[in-house]
Amino acid sequence: MAGVLAVHGPTRCRAAAVLLARLSVRGSPESIRTAFDAIELPVLQALPDCPPQTKQVLCDALDACASRVANRELAKRLVAMRNGLVA
Repeated sequence: MAGVLAVHGPTRCRAAAVLLARLSVRGSPESIRTAFDAIELPVLQALPDCPPQTKQVLCDALDACASRVANRELAKRLVAMRNGLVA
């Protein structure tokens, strides 16, 4: 989480993709929530600078995390960010 917050722009998008992909495989739903609560706004601010090759990786990680959480509100937030990347 700290790695995502310590960088800016396209590097933040890449760091978020790596973190969320890792959490989607090994993280608990609570760890996904904690991480996403911390990085959501900073990553949203970095999305305009997100490189095309990183967008798909980040989309996949967001989808995978959304499928792991039972909390509908959190899943909606994850999917909303994913949809923002696709649009």
